[in-house]
Amino acid sequence: MFKRIAIVVMVLVLVLAQGYFIYAIQQGAGNALADTWAGFDVVQSGYSQFVFRTIKGWWSLPMLCLFLAAVAAKSGRTRHAALALTVSVVGIIALLAAAYAPGLFISV
Repeated sequence: MFKRIAIVVMVLVLVLAQGYFIYAIQQGAGNALADTWAGFDVVQSGYSQFVFRTIKGWWSLPMLCLFLAAVAAKSGRTRHAALALTVSVVGIIALLAAAYAPGLFISV
């Protein structure tokens, strides 16, 4: 029981982080980041442009994570919990990589 609650709490924290990032990009943070990169003569990566351009569609990621967490909490299976946690972690990494990828900071 404790494991289920702990995993659901971890997924919820990651979902909150995903939602905050997506909301911030929609409210203009994406343009601010692009302006900052342009100020340092760094070209925005194709992946970053893709994520910022399709940010409205990324709202499906937190919804998927919440669904998987609900399934994991209801079923109690370790596999479901691991899947929910893995999708949540990979999702936040995918979002943050669009803004903070090393290629955006290092000019070779």
